[in-house]
Amino acid sequence: MDILPQLQELGFRRNDAAIYVDLLKHGSATPTVIAQHLGFSRSYAYDTLSRLEKQGVVTVSDTNGQRVYAPVPAAALAELAAQRAEAFARLLPALTVLTTTSKLSVEVYKGTFVYRTLLLDILGKLHKKQEVLIFGINDAQLLEDDWVQTRLRMYFEKAKRLGIQERAIVSADNVAPPGAITQYRSLPFGFFEGTAFEVYGDTLALFLKGEPDHLLLVRSTQVANSYRQQFELLWSQARSIQTGPLTSKKDKKQDSKK
Repeated sequence: MDILPQLQELGFRRNDAAIYVDLLKHGSATPTVIAQHLGFSRSYAYDTLSRLEKQGVVTVSDTNGQRVYAPVPAAALAELAAQRAEAFARLLPALTVLTTTSKLSVEVYKGTFVYRTLLLDILGKLHKKQEVLIFGINDAQLLEDDWVQTRLRMYFEKAKRLGIQERAIVSADNVAPPGAITQYRSLPFGFFEGTAFEVYGDTLALFLKGEPDHLLLVRSTQVANSYRQQFELLWSQARSIQTGPLTSKKDKKQDSKK
């Protein structure tokens, strides 16, 4: 059986594996002897043995002024592999954090139609039966801009077909419009202080109402999950809210004339 390829699967370089196998066969040897056995230069054999010593694969002793190398028992390789696996398991959380935080990007939009950008992004990013978490963004307030009503209805229709669900936390002094895909709860006005965000997929959307409106889309699984945890905490404290008709400012003016 060719042992070298199997040792390579364990992480050995091919020539490192060849030297280790040669030592298993002969028990111990100097770099000069190993170089003769395998056709390596003495300096290459010495450098490779020094590396294997650091890795814990061979041991070295001084015999009559010569460095003599011996292999660790083959069974000890299993213990060495287990130690390395344990070390990697301890390191894995830190590596995961580095991976998630490195995959972060921020997109900035501003202007009258940033909310439309947000709705289109949600529909483009989410798969079937996923959830959108909404904090501080009130559809009833957005409907003060007449163009939003049509866009919002189109969004709800497509989201419903995709099985997308929403949970929204709004201020207690607002009346939330009914929506087949949205559950509403409320918190006192002091919880908001101008903060509004949505979380969907790996995206955190920060919505800043002003002149002009701003939308920040933060693409990061770690950041999105952090805001999900914050939302769940607030959701557990929020109360159910009264719903009302989905009406725009134009509709309100017509109603007032009747």
